Amino acid sequence: LDPAGWHSVAELLASHSTVEEVDFSNNDLDEQEFIALSPLYERPWASVNCSNSKAKASSCLFNLLRCGTRRLVFDSCEIDDAAIPGLVKGIQDSKVESLSLKGNRIQSRGACELLQSLAASPVKVLNLSQNRGLGSGIAAALEMALSRSKLEELDLSSTSLGPDALRGFVAVLPQSSLKKLVLDKNRLRADGAAVLGDVLPSCKNLRELSLQRCHIDEEAQRVLAAKVEQSRLRHLNILDNVRDLSETMRARWRTCAAGSRLETFLYLPIAEGPDVLQLSSDLRFLLKNAHLETLRELLVERDWNTIE
Repeated sequence: LDPAGWHSVAELLASHSTVEEVDFSNNDLDEQEFIALSPLYERPWASVNCSNSKAKASSCLFNLLRCGTRRLVFDSCEIDDAAIPGLVKGIQDSKVESLSLKGNRIQSRGACELLQSLAASPVKVLNLSQNRGLGSGIAAALEMALSRSKLEELDLSSTSLGPDALRGFVAVLPQSSLKKLVLDKNRLRADGAAVLGDVLPSCKNLRELSLQRCHIDEEAQRVLAAKVEQSRLRHLNILDNVRDLSETMRARWRTCAAGSRLETFLYLPIAEGPDVLQLSSDLRFLLKNAHLETLRELLVERDWNTIE
């Protein structure tokens, strides 16, 4: 569509009060097309998704915040630190409860500014995953956000976090409102797992933890399993940390699952091919205890089209 076409679509959607969610993702919207969406900015929405756009989407994002949209997804929209001051201003006067900025160009400076603003915002769900320039520089801002904000879900996958970053903010987890923490694909290693494990038994609200591909070796997993048993966790993902997980460690995780409050538990090392699916006892355990959506994502990621 050209800008005039997008404007017509936006007018049509805005005129129907029964339409609450709109998804413009994967349409490579440019600046002129974002401007053409102006009718959307005249009413609140339950959810708007403008992911994978060519242009920096900061002006569109600000306008949607201003009109009272509750869930915004602006993944891979080339949003960088320069857009954060305007975003912070918009959030503080908004009704947004869920904000996803996955895969943008946000660095530690911008992320810190955003995180520090959350204390005065209604945001409960924040996704900053795949903003790879964050690292340990956001630790202090994370500590402030977790101790003062309403955050319930936080995704920091693939953000270059390490053990030092965890040491900077995990101490406030027990008192925070956080229910879900995703730290996938960060090099946390044994030190990071130990730091996190030490606070797990004290976390009152944390129910879901994901540590997929965090380079956590078997010895560190044994220590972590003991902490999980003492925790209130309901869902744990520790996939793909060790390629050849020993049978002893598999048995230890099964014991952990049986002796803890876990309802969903993913621990199998996922191979590059379908051979792991032939481990029938482990697969039955996975299917019985895993969210099917999580399993679907794992299969799609590896292009497994059939399961025998």
